[in-house]
Amino acid sequence: GDYFGKGRPVALGLSYYTCPNLCNFFTSGVVEGFDRIELKPGEDYEVVIVSIDPRDTPENALDRKNAYLSESEKNPEGRGWHFLSGKQAEIEILASTVGFSYEWDEKTQQYAHGAALMLATPEGILSKYLYGISFKERDLRLAVVEAGRGMIGTSLDRFMLYCFRWD
Repeated sequence: GDYFGKGRPVALGLSYYTCPNLCNFFTSGVVEGFDRIELKPGEDYEVVIVSIDPRDTPENALDRKNAYLSESEKNPEGRGWHFLSGKQAEIEILASTVGFSYEWDEKTQQYAHGAALMLATPEGILSKYLYGISFKERDLRLAVVEAGRGMIGTSLDRFMLYCFRWD
C-alpha cells in the first residue's frame, strides 16, 4: 500500500528470487521494457516486484534489485523500483487479490506460476495485465499511461507462460 496514492501508476510483478527458470527472464524483460520507454520510474510510475517465496529475505530482494538494475541502461540506481519479500500469509493475500495463481511443486522444489506484469491505477485498482516475458515498447507505455489515467482494461485474449517443468 505504500506505493499507491502518490498520483503514479504501479507496475506489479510476482516472481521469486531463487527461481532457476522463468522468473529471471520475466524480471529481465520488465527491466528491459521499462528501459525502452521515455517515462521515468519514480516520477511517472513505480515498479514493485514481490517474491512469492516466503523463504526469500529482504537481503535476497536487495541483491536481486542490484543485479537486475545493474543491467539497466536508463536507471541503474533503481529509482522507483522496489523488490519486496514477505511472509506466507501476506504473499497469499496479495496473490489472491490480484488473481495470481501459483503452487509449490514438491518434486522439483520450485513454484509453478504464470508470467504477468500487472498495472494498477494510482489508487490501486488493477488496470491491465501484460502476459509474457518481454513487453513491446508501445504496449508497456500505453499500459502505464492508461493506468495513470485510471483507465481499466480487459484481458480478452491472454497467453500465459508457466514456470513449471513437465515430466
